[in-house]
Amino acid sequence: KVTPNHRLIAELTDALLDETSDEVRFSVDAQHINRLGLELVGKQETAVSELIKNAYDADATEVLVEFENYKSRGGKLVISDNGNGMSSDVIRRSWMRLSTDEKNEHPTSPVFGRLRAGKKGIGRFSAQRLGKRLKLESNVAGNATGIRVLFNWDDEFKAGRNLSSIWNSISTYPKDPSEKGTKLIIEELRDRWTEAAFNKVWKSVVFLQPPFKIAKTSTEACADPGFSVAINGKSNSVVSAEFSIEKSFLQHALATITAKIDHRGVATIYLSSPKLKMDEQHVLEEEFLTVGELDFEARYFVFHASVMPGRFVREAQRMGREFGGIRVYRNGFRVLPYGDKADDWLSLGYDAGRRTILSPVNNNNFFGHVEIDKDKNPFLEETSSREGLIENEAFFELRQFTRKVID
Repeated sequence: KVTPNHRLIAELTDALLDETSDEVRFSVDAQHINRLGLELVGKQETAVSELIKNAYDADATEVLVEFENYKSRGGKLVISDNGNGMSSDVIRRSWMRLSTDEKNEHPTSPVFGRLRAGKKGIGRFSAQRLGKRLKLESNVAGNATGIRVLFNWDDEFKAGRNLSSIWNSISTYPKDPSEKGTKLIIEELRDRWTEAAFNKVWKSVVFLQPPFKIAKTSTEACADPGFSVAINGKSNSVVSAEFSIEKSFLQHALATITAKIDHRGVATIYLSSPKLKMDEQHVLEEEFLTVGELDFEARYFVFHASVMPGRFVREAQRMGREFGGIRVYRNGFRVLPYGDKADDWLSLGYDAGRRTILSPVNNNNFFGHVEIDKDKNPFLEETSSREGLIENEAFFELRQFTRKVID
């Protein structure tokens, strides 16, 4: 019995179809995968954060991140979670299909009803960005076998080859039917990982969700037990305690500012400062009709012994320099780079430097966020790189509103 060579048949079929004289079709060069990975996901911490988001979307409650031999290039990274896992069909239909609409068709996770954090299939490109090879192992509860897929990014996905002509080895292995989750084994790391790089990852993980409590916007199918991350044995709860934002920083705020835009486009601001005995409400004259409904919250600081205990001034200044700014969160997850140390999306640093405003209103004087929602703010879309929002009319309204609240 002769077994047909399915790969050869597919390649010949494609070649014959491309010879059609009255029609043409697009093809994709295999190097496109590498270009998307290395260029679309520019930062190490962004890549790791995106893979952690994928675990969150899969209803994982725990994610373990382990680096090996990471002090020089060529190390190894293992990211494992206890989420729903992927069947062979899901891997073929979703993971292996670029620009799939899966998360738009299913905006919430099946078990805990979590709003999806990952988007545009960036996860697979993040794995390519981090290392030269990937071993994907995924387990679905109730199945006696798991699925393993091997990707050799640098050796296989080369320029001149058609993407559809590259086949990745897929196999099964025995497992306990109760076992579930996904493991990503990334080998030949492209970068060495320094302590500074790990700190960036931790900042990304710790601030992946807002420091302020935000109301859930979805009906959860089951009670969500939460989401924990550990990197090289250190958990996010431990790192959060080390940062001690609430104890060392937030409680010494001079004022709390909250604001919202309602469904009519009317913006209302609330200012509370027990230290200054102020409790005010303001309604802005202009309407914001494009950006949609949203919420804003920030703490305002003046780093001086006259408004906070003198022994905390230096520590508060350090926290302000390190974490100050107004961040943006979409469906509860951070949108970079807004609020980063080098980012001045509200021109606060620019105006403070020019002394346009004499009051202390630099980025480090604020610690807060604006919360947007996929459904309530449909015109606020992230860029393909997941590092910023598309600068359209809705974004300009968002920026104008946020700055006016602060002013």
